[in-house]
Amino acid sequence: MPKQLRVTSRFPNLAGLYAEQGASEGRPVYARQSGDAIGMCIVFSTKFGTGPRWYFAKAPPQAGGSFNSFCCSEGDAASPEEAAWPAGDIDSVRDARVSVANDMDDDVDMDVSASLGQKQCDACRDLAEICAGLQCSACGPAAAVPASSGLALLRGLASSAILKQLALGLAGGDAVATQTLERVFERHQCRDMGPVIILHPHSSIQVGENTATLTCEAVCVTGSSVKYQWRKDGMPLPRAERPRYMLCGAGPSDEGLYDCEVSAGAKSERSQPCEVRLLADVESKRVLSERPLQQAAEAQARGDLAAAAAFFGEAAAFGQTEGARADALSKSASLLLQLGRWADAFRDASDAVKLSPGLVAAHVIRGRAATELGQLAEAVSSWETAELLGGVPEAAQQAEACRQRLQQFFTEQQEKRRASGAHAGTGGFADKPNSGDDPEASWQRNGWHGRYAGDASGGFFGSGNRGSKGAGSRNKHQSFLPQRSPELQRHLGILGINADASEPLPSADTVRTAYRRLALQAHPDKPGGSKVAFQELQNAYEAVLNAIAV
Repeated sequence: MPKQLRVTSRFPNLAGLYAEQGASEGRPVYARQSGDAIGMCIVFSTKFGTGPRWYFAKAPPQAGGSFNSFCCSEGDAASPEEAAWPAGDIDSVRDARVSVANDMDDDVDMDVSASLGQKQCDACRDLAEICAGLQCSACGPAAAVPASSGLALLRGLASSAILKQLALGLAGGDAVATQTLERVFERHQCRDMGPVIILHPHSSIQVGENTATLTCEAVCVTGSSVKYQWRKDGMPLPRAERPRYMLCGAGPSDEGLYDCEVSAGAKSERSQPCEVRLLADVESKRVLSERPLQQAAEAQARGDLAAAAAFFGEAAAFGQTEGARADALSKSASLLLQLGRWADAFRDASDAVKLSPGLVAAHVIRGRAATELGQLAEAVSSWETAELLGGVPEAAQQAEACRQRLQQFFTEQQEKRRASGAHAGTGGFADKPNSGDDPEASWQRNGWHGRYAGDASGGFFGSGNRGSKGAGSRNKHQSFLPQRSPELQRHLGILGINADASEPLPSADTVRTAYRRLALQAHPDKPGGSKVAFQELQNAYEAVLNAIAV
């Protein structure tokens, strides 16, 4: 039987089983045993390089011709397994016939390792962490080399969920998963710098009151960043530049054909299209809310923004889905913002975000209205959430500007408080905490506008009443009192900040970092996230920001 060598390498085109096949310059030539079209051999030569070497090449050197190799040994050796190889290219070259009992660390065929209790090679162990039963390109059958190599290449490039899905598909013989992985391997072999779509959106979905998400994921095997652009009926969608596109309850305008165009460098490709249709019961109910929307459009066309805002409010009241109601409220808030009705715009935008936390336009409107009202904690929260959701270039700058204004205000008031400490109780900002005056009332006399007065502490999402102008008194037990209230402690706990009641409050930067980290997890569009958790988190963020400089 011809001698066989087992090669392990991070490069799939080098790894595998090689069998003795012919000779060159008096030494054996070992050809790679593979069912793919990639030829590879290990050959010895004294005529090339800096002296006698073993080479990995596609073919032995031809007389009088050139010789192209992938890598070579670091010196002469009697056989490839005795040679020293570059650690970055070759992990090991070993005699495949060596008994496992002689060397329990040898990488041998998986059937031998299973029968004798031999440990898996490192590559197989890595794949087993994703899905049990998978073998690497060196240990598995030749026909599976391209797909298993493609799966190995995706580690570190694809999301863990998609990696797991493809691995399970490969192990179960799924043709689509296998073809996808083979395509990844093919792109790697060709050094193709374009993107490869590894997850397409569903071919069709029916949507109703619940949130629906379209997902597309792509990688570039050369490591280049991938950009996404969702399209509807062939036209790019605004603020739709992420792997997921969320439909927060659908209306008639959402029906159509969606796809995602992914690009890396100068190359791009498109996902398979997804047809979005309304559920039958939603279609029958939508007629009830169409009339006010038509009236709003007509009023807007003739320049009557106040009437248009009122019609959008009516459409929100009759909307059949949370997404439709949120969209109508957001449009109403946008018009109210143009009219300078800041409190009403803030109210409608807050209600829209309560219904649909992923509606970035509502967060932007809420942030602008809150800035005009001087409700800086709410402005910071809204702008930062818009930044996290993406598609709003000015969000980060606006959030930072509001943070600076908030910090400046509290710094000024604290300085005044320290300076007038000797005059406490005279009606200035340094009112005694036990004087019977609400601390916020004292601050408001000094120029602070307060924050949105919902029915809950931190009440960004408090139901309040829709006639509220965003002002109102606060309960005495809330976080502005010198003693830290249980409610404030609860808000800190929601943010994951474990601070003893006797300790100073954390810095604004610490609170912001905690919020941004948890917001990415709690958002309804994320696995394990929910609307309730996201709302509660933003409530807590605003409450703690307002209490931080007490």
